[in-house]
Amino acid sequence: MTQSEGISKGGAMKVLNWSHLTMVVSDMDRSLDFYKNVLGFETLFDVNLEGPDLEAMVDTPGAKGRMAGGLLGGSRVELLCFEYPKYEQTPQGLGYGNMALRVDDAAAAYAEAKRQGIPTGSEPADIVGHKMFMVLDPDGTQIEIIQYPPETGWA
Repeated sequence: MTQSEGISKGGAMKVLNWSHLTMVVSDMDRSLDFYKNVLGFETLFDVNLEGPDLEAMVDTPGAKGRMAGGLLGGSRVELLCFEYPKYEQTPQGLGYGNMALRVDDAAAAYAEAKRQGIPTGSEPADIVGHKMFMVLDPDGTQIEIIQYPPETGWA
């Protein structure tokens, strides 16, 4: 089925609210260490995945993996690691830009990332009053760290 064949004219599904963000990682233990100790991830569950339902969901016979879910800044994030195939680093596609995490002080967050030896982009930039910079997780996925200006009401 193509995307256009799947669109009906009867109205949109009723989305209740945001659920979670799933990030595919190549090494669960290394990623959990980063997300917990650098970003403050609070683990809610850590489970092994296998069986017919997983195989059907990912359309791969014999699929196995591990999923850890938790809270990151009050939002639910799930880390997903498959035992097949090893993922190659590829340019970011159209389906994922970046995850952004809000902080009160971008300069202090940047200093802490540097202190921990976390790869970062430039020092916090001021983009229309928003101070932001990027860090890289262990798989090279960009995570935006942002400080909103007080007048936005989001600070």
